[in-house]
Amino acid sequence: MQVILRDLETKPILKHEHVFAIRDNIQKKFSAKSQRERAIIFARAIHKIIDGHIQEFEEKQRDRIRTDVLRNAVLENNYNIYADAVFRACLEVRDNDRQDMESLARWVSRLQGVPVTGRYSVV
Repeated sequence: MQVILRDLETKPILKHEHVFAIRDNIQKKFSAKSQRERAIIFARAIHKIIDGHIQEFEEKQRDRIRTDVLRNAVLENNYNIYADAVFRACLEVRDNDRQDMESLARWVSRLQGVPVTGRYSVV
């Protein structure tokens, strides 16, 4: 497990440079829009990026994972989000059902490039 977590710590989901670049680009491109409208555009862009990294999960689970990851990033004031944060969020928000664990196993297998084996393995 520790080897997997160490590897996940090296796989970026979102880097703070990208967050600021997206924000700046939206401010330039949508300068005529209200602050609220730009915030909505920004949030959708960030959600889309994170969702692109967690497609193995169903929409409800993706929403919960994304919310947890972003909440932690805001609380820590650190927008460098790596796959280990997603892994930890999965463990926090899971419902302990087989489908959640199979989705997690598929996700880890994809990131690791090797099948994850065990009780909930799908390979």
